[in-house]
Amino acid sequence: MKKLLLLLCCAIGAPLLSPAQTPLPYYTGFNNATERAGWAQFAKGNMTSETWNYGPWSSLSSSPYLLVSPNAEFNSSAMTDTIDQWMVSPPFYFTSGGHIDSMSIAVFGATGTAQPTDSIVVYLLKGSQNPSLATSRTRLANLTTMAKGFGLSMRDTGNFVIPPTSGSSYIAFRYYGIYDWFQVYIDSVYISANAPTGITELPADAGIFSLYPNPAAGAVSLQFAAGMSGSATVDIVNMLGQVALSQKIEDISRTATIDIAHLPAGIYHACITTAGRQVAFRRSLIVH
Repeated sequence: MKKLLLLLCCAIGAPLLSPAQTPLPYYTGFNNATERAGWAQFAKGNMTSETWNYGPWSSLSSSPYLLVSPNAEFNSSAMTDTIDQWMVSPPFYFTSGGHIDSMSIAVFGATGTAQPTDSIVVYLLKGSQNPSLATSRTRLANLTTMAKGFGLSMRDTGNFVIPPTSGSSYIAFRYYGIYDWFQVYIDSVYISANAPTGITELPADAGIFSLYPNPAAGAVSLQFAAGMSGSATVDIVNMLGQVALSQKIEDISRTATIDIAHLPAGIYHACITTAGRQVAFRRSLIVH
């Protein structure tokens, strides 16, 4: 029977996580419905028929499909219509920060450089996938200067730092252009989260909380020391920063049951946030 090793840690300030968070590390090549899942487009500025799309561009890359920006060459007969289009990722969890480790991109400008009206910028959105509803926008990278003229090819870039951010966060590509032959191609995006830090091994007899049975199967009980009160949040995250589940405990003076039956075998951090203890702990639990 498979065994699951959980590393249980308590940390102050960890947010309540949604089970809908996208696992990290994350990769997409935009080649099929699975890789494109969760991405959404938002049109801002003047309306235009031009949108982000997925296309095969064999002259640029061997990948079956690339993420292709709107094309400011063909936006409208008005020739002054502004294209302001966002392509936004599914939600991620960056409480400890992270990175866009790498991505491939080709930025086309007919003159070999971007015009003042052109830009392709990578943002971190907080709170909403819709840029207009996001509680904050943090610019991670301005890729506009990578523009080249005819004969361009895909180039690798990355190592863009994602700051620690609470709640749901989204990676967004913002394309802005006016009629002047400007287009962007994106592929092979890798995103990762930083591992939790400040965790101290908690001896079994520390007396702050207990987990039982140990070993366990299907569920584990969590009990705090006598006299502790208030609420707590249990967030279970694996060693790659992927959020597996989150559970709110309304009253820590009572024993809580955590269902772990659906978790794959592996190593996890279960971060337990309480209101009154500024400590960080880790304890092992074997589940079979």
